[in-house]
Amino acid sequence: PGVEKVEKAREWEIPVVNYQWLADNYAGQRVEVDNQRYQLGQPCEGVSPGPYALEMINDQFKQLLLAWKMPIIVSPEQWRRSFDTKQTVENDEGVFPNKKLRSQSAPPSEAEIAAKVEERKKSGGTHPEYVVAFSGIDEENKHVLTQKLRFLGGRACEEIAECTHLVTTNGRRTEKLLEAICLGRNIVNPYWIVHGYECRQWMDTLDYFLHDEDQERHLGYNCKRSVVRARHRKLFEDVQFYITPSVEPSRTMLTRLIRLAGGTVHEDRPAPADIARCIETDAPYIVISCECDLRMVQYLLECNFREFWLLFLVALHLLIISKKNC
Repeated sequence: PGVEKVEKAREWEIPVVNYQWLADNYAGQRVEVDNQRYQLGQPCEGVSPGPYALEMINDQFKQLLLAWKMPIIVSPEQWRRSFDTKQTVENDEGVFPNKKLRSQSAPPSEAEIAAKVEERKKSGGTHPEYVVAFSGIDEENKHVLTQKLRFLGGRACEEIAECTHLVTTNGRRTEKLLEAICLGRNIVNPYWIVHGYECRQWMDTLDYFLHDEDQERHLGYNCKRSVVRARHRKLFEDVQFYITPSVEPSRTMLTRLIRLAGGTVHEDRPAPADIARCIETDAPYIVISCECDLRMVQYLLECNFREFWLLFLVALHLLIISKKNC
């Protein structure tokens, strides 16, 4: 009572009951909405019964619980194999990349960071001003890395557009990673900061540039090469796009990535005349759609478009348009 939804339900003459009504209904009992047992404020005794109480409710529940009474026989060999598999998975950096990172040394204290800042001020000269964003790093490791980063003279940020380096654990296509590639940012593994703190100096970025062999082999690209190319020429420079509403990842995310990479995204569907003009002039025009939105681009399917996987293109940093397609 007093809750807006409850008051509205009563106003619209919709029955209001407690959890007990749902529990009894699920158990196959005969329930009446008007029964005092199901009115608001009444105790809900049978909502979370134990297995023995469930057995007593009806025969169907009793039959369902029979399997749970049978012992599961596991041989020592099966137990050992399952334990070894568990250990292998838990120690796989590709599955749990943050686990190994937790074994790094403790972070510096605020006093140590302040002392280092004063030391740099007194020494004069110029110092690198590195701004770092993080992706795929859990909060515990992120805090430790941020403290070490501050000790070295850098600072953390949230926006890729603001950073000089993106620190990430692997080459999985997160939005931040793709954005960093589009903007030509340095993409390094966490040990760039860890080893820098141990050596009390910035490490060479190229020595710690992200190299995820499995992801790069699967997608057929090289992260370092993609970043270098992005610095010289934007991936989607002079390329036009139209994106239908139901695509995944979202239209908003794809639009932002395309514009970061120099492309133009149109809000309106291209007219057949526009497509014909693109074909004649070899001007790239890419329509990104999905099965749900095929009806919106049905009229374009006969124009011989080449299909593209946008996220793959960003990583690969290649755009190949056939002369006969646009």
